[in-house]
Amino acid sequence: MTNSNLLVIEDEISILYFFAEEAREVFSNVYMASNISMAKEILSSHKIHAILTDNHLPDGEAIDLLEKLSSNKTYIPSVVITAFANKNLLIRAVNTHIVQFLEKPSGIKTLKESLINLKKYTSQYHKHTKLVENYTLSKQTSFNLKNAYGISNRELEIISNALHPLENSSIASELGIARGTVRRHLENIFKKLEITSRTELRDFVKNLNRTTPQNSPFQCPQVI
Repeated sequence: MTNSNLLVIEDEISILYFFAEEAREVFSNVYMASNISMAKEILSSHKIHAILTDNHLPDGEAIDLLEKLSSNKTYIPSVVITAFANKNLLIRAVNTHIVQFLEKPSGIKTLKESLINLKKYTSQYHKHTKLVENYTLSKQTSFNLKNAYGISNRELEIISNALHPLENSSIASELGIARGTVRRHLENIFKKLEITSRTELRDFVKNLNRTTPQNSPFQCPQVI
């Protein structure tokens, strides 16, 4: 990630500016919002890679916003600031990409450590996402290929291997079939998907994966 954009959401303006000032030492660009409505406007007009937010805001709770983003397949690693993280909040956090709860009050050192960890997590998450998009078939993408394009189970195996820079002979050896059979399967796959090359196949699968991202392999949120 060359640029990293952070959204800070906090209703107390003095604290909002303080958080933003500290965050600019870690993130490339920092956007500020004092409520959920403003945050939604920023999210709709800018590419946001991470979020630092107070949970209790004048027009609702940040956890509701993060759950809504996740339900729309928008996964943004986040740190949530709260007076306490109860069991219900922790359960809801599992599906929202909250990587940490920061309990109030927290010192400057703890805040900086959280921002640095959030930046690292965000970079790792986006690297993982790119690998998933480029070289793997998600379950939903496999389902779509079978049902919308008539791809067979054997052809899914061929596609899964063809996403990697492997020769047809290596794919044949992996699947225990002849190299000519691999070539014929690829020809049938290209015809069904209306493409002409393995490069186009990778792009086709990558675009499908982007609409149905897989779960992140990282851990549940910490409470600090």
